[in-house]
Parts: sequence; C-alpha cells; structure tokens
Amino acid sequence: SRTTADTSLAAAISAINVADFGRTFTTGTIDGTNKDFNLDDNIQTGTEFVYLNGQLLTVADDYTVSGTTPGIIGIIKFVNAPQLGDKLTFAGQIIA
Repeated sequence: SRTTADTSLAAAISAINVADFGRTFTTGTIDGTNKDFNLDDNIQTGTEFVYLNGQLLTVADDYTVSGTTPGIIGIIKFVNAPQLGDKLTFAGQIIA
C-alpha cells in the first residue's frame, strides 16, 4: 500500500545526510509511449522518491529501477508511460 511505502521511505530517509539528499532531473520524453527515464544524477537504491503529478509512486507497482552499478539507480522505468502534460519529480540520496 502507499501508506506502507511512505513509512518505509521515511525510515530510510531518516538515516540519510540531508546534504546528500536532493532532487534530480531526467532525460526522457513525456509523450504517452516512453517509459524509460535516465536520471541526471546517480541515486542510492532504496532512497528514491518518484512522483507523478504530485502523487508518490511505489516501486514495483508503478515503476522499476536499474543501473549499471549495484546499489545505484540510473534509470527509472514506469509500468505505464507518463502521458503528455504529466509532471514527473525525482529525488533521493545523490551519489557523487
């Protein structure tokens, strides 16, 4: 459930240094068909917050994560492609 996901993410965030936590941007077109979005910054797995039109999404139910380095997210893949006009927001612990 979304409440459980929110609680789990909040617990994970409490251990993160605020200076390392931030919003990141992506490359990827919001056009109703594209599901893959490459993050501009590497995000620590399990610390990501993904929002669609202000609604916090849930990993596995709404999106999956992947990357070329274990423990680091580089790509967000949505289950359903965001539609033209949708607003995406991504945040998490940024790995330098």
